Amino acid sequence: MFWKYTLFQMKVFFRKRKQWILGILILLIFPLFYLYYQNSEPTNTSKQKIEEKDLLLMTLDLLPGEVRSTEEGMKIYENLTQQLSIINMQIYYLKTEQGREEDNYIADGLTLNQLRMELHEQGNPFIPEYFVIDREEIQKENDLLMYLDQHDLEIEDNPYVATQFLVSAFKLIVGPILFMIILLLGSDMVAFERNHQTMLKMLPISFMKKAMSKIGIQFTYILSLILLSLLAGGSYVITKEGMGNLKYPVIMYTSTGYEIIPISKYILYVLLALILIIFMVLFLALLIESFIKNEYGTVLIGIALFFIPEVFHLFDVNMKILFPLKYIDITSVLSGDLAEKYGLSSIDYWHSILSMIGFTIVILIGLFIKNKLSFKKHN
Repeated sequence: MFWKYTLFQMKVFFRKRKQWILGILILLIFPLFYLYYQNSEPTNTSKQKIEEKDLLLMTLDLLPGEVRSTEEGMKIYENLTQQLSIINMQIYYLKTEQGREEDNYIADGLTLNQLRMELHEQGNPFIPEYFVIDREEIQKENDLLMYLDQHDLEIEDNPYVATQFLVSAFKLIVGPILFMIILLLGSDMVAFERNHQTMLKMLPISFMKKAMSKIGIQFTYILSLILLSLLAGGSYVITKEGMGNLKYPVIMYTSTGYEIIPISKYILYVLLALILIIFMVLFLALLIESFIKNEYGTVLIGIALFFIPEVFHLFDVNMKILFPLKYIDITSVLSGDLAEKYGLSSIDYWHSILSMIGFTIVILIGLFIKNKLSFKKHN
């Protein structure tokens, strides 16, 4: 009966115009993002180095004239001019592709960061605040350079290759946008049965089995379209710009600090989280709809629950019970932005995964209890 019911639900599901419209949107989301991304100017290593050079030139211009008249001031001036010389050489290496194979760029980068740390030890005297780079950022860059050196990797300066495109695409798409699409798709899972109670109420199948059938159909539909969209967008980028290097490093935040991981692992982490996110949002939509029995109300309440932690945070209150919904923005978890925003160092990838699993289990328990109470009341 379960499989017969599932086949029947598939027919009902695909008869809805909304599912086709949202399905096409999901299918086009990565290709459309690439068209936008292609016309944007994402930051790459060359632009970053040019910005550093411009800031350093401004700093040298703003130094008081009497700085070089003291021994301490002369050391600071020499430190800054050395930094400028190194940055100019790094820009040269990136433009000519010379030096990357000989590790010149990496060696110069480590020396540059050493000079920056020396200024930190001196208290950054005479240095404008805008030019002071945090110790943590210096250490991150050192770790990246050492990773490149250890794995014999070249600097990836093309932000349009497939690997860099996917990292940027995930940062935009996996978050509120995806949450809204899944919520809209799952907001009317019980509407058909509610409108045809006379025909369906006597089917010999439990509510939880019906729920699993509906969730399974929606999950398969959404995940398949996302993967197809990812494949279509990625394939187009590869033909235009190339694949890029799957071993290229990305910084991942952990509760104990930062870890350097290859892009391939980063993508895998996002996709694994994506599977859990789809399940969690669909079960949440089903729970809300089973209470209020209204499609638009389900969407509005789902959106409200997503933004409630933001509202409470304005008053310095962390609504931790709803934090699993914020973990839907998994790229912000991986970068550490979410941990910094809420001032909680514990918010890392595995913490968010376990929290979303726990939240999904709580929703399932809520659905089970709601069904039992409704059954008793009906009897």
